[in-house]
Amino acid sequence: MYSRQSGHYEGDPSAGMRLPEVAWAGVQGELARGDMEQDPIVVPVEVEVHGLEKAKANQKVGEIMGRTKIEWCDEVYNGVTGCTNISPGCKNCYAKKMAYRLRGRCGYDMINPFKPTLHMDKIEKLSDLDDGPPKRIFVSSMGDLFHDAVPDEWIDRVLGAARNSRPNELTKHTFMVLTKRPERMLKWCVRNTTRGFLPYPNFWIGVTAENQEMADRRIPVLKGIPAAVRWVSVEPMLEAVDLERWLADGTLDWVVVGPETGTGKRPCENGWIWNLYHQCHKYKVPFFDKRKIWKPLAHQFPTTKEEW
Repeated sequence: MYSRQSGHYEGDPSAGMRLPEVAWAGVQGELARGDMEQDPIVVPVEVEVHGLEKAKANQKVGEIMGRTKIEWCDEVYNGVTGCTNISPGCKNCYAKKMAYRLRGRCGYDMINPFKPTLHMDKIEKLSDLDDGPPKRIFVSSMGDLFHDAVPDEWIDRVLGAARNSRPNELTKHTFMVLTKRPERMLKWCVRNTTRGFLPYPNFWIGVTAENQEMADRRIPVLKGIPAAVRWVSVEPMLEAVDLERWLADGTLDWVVVGPETGTGKRPCENGWIWNLYHQCHKYKVPFFDKRKIWKPLAHQFPTTKEEW
């Protein structure tokens, strides 16, 4: 059984993952047959590795741990960048717009700056993270780490660096992972749980659910992923979203909500956010309201590992 107190499994690992039986059986079956290891990864878009050699010319342009205006984190760690549209929330993607502003610099390709790219300079330099107070670090704010075009080896490097580099220092920081592709994340997490990688107490695992359809599709998969904290980002919020069933059963430990911003932004009604806030309040689940024009309802965070 997985214990949040100890941060590891006690007894049979498969017994404590809170993994839906069907999902677990399916992924375990693939592992047993060797399908997950043997099947080639389908790469629908071009990918690139940005190495330390290229980084030397860009050191004055970008920092290894990026500063950010994202309210719920302190810094961003973009060992992998790039993505492609997969659902309605992607229409006005801020990361894609930023990548095109940075093309030709900071490891972003001049022609296709938003193609999946591995930034070895940021991974190798993660150990330079300062010795200051604990920080919340958003992993791959400029892409989706679990995109189909991102090889498992890249994911291993990005999250492995967060796990292994200067462990006495980095384990005090919280690494926050967010994806729109939880099925890929589930397979990767199951494989690495069997290898003793996950769950790790300072890794928070989340999915984006911009509307009810995406919540109904992605959160049940998230439920099967072993994590110290499981969370959902309802951003951009495109309609009223009902999360009560996953708040009630303990699947979700944190909810972040926010409207779309920038050029072409789609409407978000205040009543939608109020309703979601009351759902979280009913089940005592921390709620983070990202609105800037209106006074936020709450800026709450899950229990830290020191309090488990």
